[in-house]
Amino acid sequence: MSDAVRELTADGEQASPILRFLSAREIPWRKSVRTLIDQYGIENDPWYGWKIIPIRSGTPLLEGLMVPLAANFDVNLNAGYPPIYLQCHLHVSDDAEENFRDATRQLEAALGPGQNSSLSNTHAMRWDDGYARIDATIWPAHLRASKMSNPAHAQHPFLASACHVGVSLKYLTPMSAAETAWAGSFAKLRDVSEDVSLTYPFWDGAQYTREFLRKRGAATDGGRALGVSADGAALIAADTETLSLYPLARVHGSALRSVPDERDGPTTHHLTVQVPKDFTADGACRDVEIARQVGESGEIEELAALVKSRTG
Repeated sequence: MSDAVRELTADGEQASPILRFLSAREIPWRKSVRTLIDQYGIENDPWYGWKIIPIRSGTPLLEGLMVPLAANFDVNLNAGYPPIYLQCHLHVSDDAEENFRDATRQLEAALGPGQNSSLSNTHAMRWDDGYARIDATIWPAHLRASKMSNPAHAQHPFLASACHVGVSLKYLTPMSAAETAWAGSFAKLRDVSEDVSLTYPFWDGAQYTREFLRKRGAATDGGRALGVSADGAALIAADTETLSLYPLARVHGSALRSVPDERDGPTTHHLTVQVPKDFTADGACRDVEIARQVGESGEIEELAALVKSRTG
C-alpha cells in the first residue's frame, strides 16, 4: 500500500494492478463525467433514490453484483474529469460474512492479498496501489448500534447484508503546458504553517477539487505557501506534495466560512473560491476549498485577505 502522490503518466496504467484490473473488465475509468453521461445517462438509483451515472461495461466488476457499478451524480462535479469514486454491492447470500468472503476471494484472485481496514462497526479489506484503491466492506448486524437504521435497508433488505465495494481513483492528472509554466514561475505571497490544511482530505470531497490538484514538482520546492503565477493568471496553493492551481479566469470570488463545532469544540474555518458549475445553465457557482483551519490564530483570515485581493 502506498500513500505517495501518483501522476497518471503514460506508464501509469501498467504500474497499477488496479487500473489494469479495471481495464480488463472494460470499466471506463478514464472517461470524463460528461462522456459517461452522454454514453449512459443519469438515473435515479432504484435502491437508494439518489442520482447516479450507471456504468454498463462489458464485464461486471465482480460476479454476484446485485447493485451494479455506478458513480453518484450531483451538479458540483466537474464535467471534464472522470468521477473519483465508483461503487457497487455484491450479494450472493443473506449472510453478510459470506458476501464479504466472496468479494474478497474474487479481489484477492485478481489483486493479491489486501489489507485489513476494519473499524469498530465494519469488516473491511482494502487494496491500494497509489493510483487507485478498492474497498470491500460489510456492516455486520452484531456490530451495528441498535439505534442505527437505514430506510433503504428496510425497503430492500438485501442491502443490509450485501458487501459494499468502492473503487476510488487516486491518481492526479499531469500538468498541462500552461500549468507547468504557472508552477515554474510560482511567486510566494505568504508562507503557510502546518496549522492550515491546503489539500482537501483526498477521500472526503476530492472529486470536487481534483481538477485543480497536481503533483508538486521540483520547480516549486520551498515549503508550504500561497502564491501566484508570474503572469498573475493563477492562484497557487503549494502543499508538501501537491499544488492546487486555480485559473483566475474561472474564479468568480472567494469566501471565508466559519463553522462552530456542535460539541463546543474549536471552530473550523473554510477558505473557498467560487467557480462555475458545469451542470447548470443559470450561471451558478460552487465552492472549492483552498484552505482550512481548526481553531483561532488569525492565519486563515490573513490568507483570506490575500485571496480576496486576487479574486475580487
